[in-house]
Formats: sequence, C-alpha cells, structure tokens
Amino acid sequence: MKKFFSILLGIFTLLAFKTNAQIPDAAQQVDNSNQRRQRAEAAEAFGTEAAEALRILYGGSVKPENAKALMTEQEIDGALVGGASLSAESFAAIVKY
Repeated sequence: MKKFFSILLGIFTLLAFKTNAQIPDAAQQVDNSNQRRQRAEAAEAFGTEAAEALRILYGGSVKPENAKALMTEQEIDGALVGGASLSAESFAAIVKY
C-alpha cells in the first residue's frame, strides 16, 4: 500500500499527440468518466484509500488561457505541460493560475 501512494497517472487527450494540435477549449474536452474509471479500478485493486490518494495529471494543450478551468476539474490533480513550458512567461502563468 505504501508504494502505491507514490504513483501518478498521466492522462492525455488523443488530440494532444498531433503536432501543434489546437484545442479551442481543452477544459471542455476533459471527460472525467475516464479518470473516475481509473480511480474505480485502483480502488478495486488497492482499496479506497489508495484510490483517493491517486494523483491524476492532465496533459494535452495546457495553456495559460485554460489552466484554471482544467485545474478546477474535480478529477484532475495537476498538469503535464508540454509546449507551453518552452516559454518562461507562459509556464509561470500556468503555475500561478
């Protein structure tokens, strides 16, 4: 059980894998059912406490403009920032959302 608490799960949208994918509103693309299913499977395999401790990170077109909306999603615990991290100003805006 103790080792499970150090696991992070990264979720990416399919559109995020396209080069220079432009998702108008990434927050609207989030399907929390996927994350809920992952937590349910973790609960079945490792117990409720472990499933609640599981940290799910969203990756896919995270930008300063949508970071706040994404981070307020109930099933998202953090972000995997790609291209937006190449600009210090952009990355700082995401961190400070």
